[in-house]
Amino acid sequence: MADRVTLGPRAVISGDLTYTAPQEATMEEGALVRGEINFERREGRSDVDVAGAAAGFITLLLVAKLLMSIVGAFAIGYLFHRYSRELVATAATQPLLEIGRGAVFLIVVPVASIIVLVTIIGMPLGILGLLIYVASLLFVSLAAPIVAGSIVHKWIWKPAGYEVNWKTILLGVAVHFVLGLIPFLGWLVNFGIMLLTLGAAVRIQWGIAKEWR
Repeated sequence: MADRVTLGPRAVISGDLTYTAPQEATMEEGALVRGEINFERREGRSDVDVAGAAAGFITLLLVAKLLMSIVGAFAIGYLFHRYSRELVATAATQPLLEIGRGAVFLIVVPVASIIVLVTIIGMPLGILGLLIYVASLLFVSLAAPIVAGSIVHKWIWKPAGYEVNWKTILLGVAVHFVLGLIPFLGWLVNFGIMLLTLGAAVRIQWGIAKEWR
């Protein structure tokens, strides 16, 4: 077995030559093999190294994403525990309505912010709108596992109400992570959870804004 096989001009093999390498041997003029040549191709070390490095990098990204989801969900769930419970309750009351509200926010806010941004007078409002939009998506990406965990916990164990604790948060992170590994269908479900969480958050913030008025 070798990465490369070369028979020099003075090489003489009286018997058979059997070897495994990424490519066939180089036989310089004068080299002689009296028996049979048996060649078995295998992947080169460089190909294996590249594949291994890529697999390791992807694994590292997935682990980092999982850890960030756990830390972010726990931070929101415990630092804003009351808000998290209200977020779950709002999302679970009318899920289809909240998904629609989230979809409207996802499309309308950036479009409206960009339209306002092109005008000189509305430029500050456009920038503020885009900042709010990005902050909302970041918050929702961390809060979505909380909503998912509480709803799944309610479906499986059927408690009296929707709970938000370390068990439901871990459950939600696990569900969200596993769904992210399933192409298309899993991504679609996670996107729906994100819209549900976004819609519930928008409804809560809209209620707070109306009270300030």
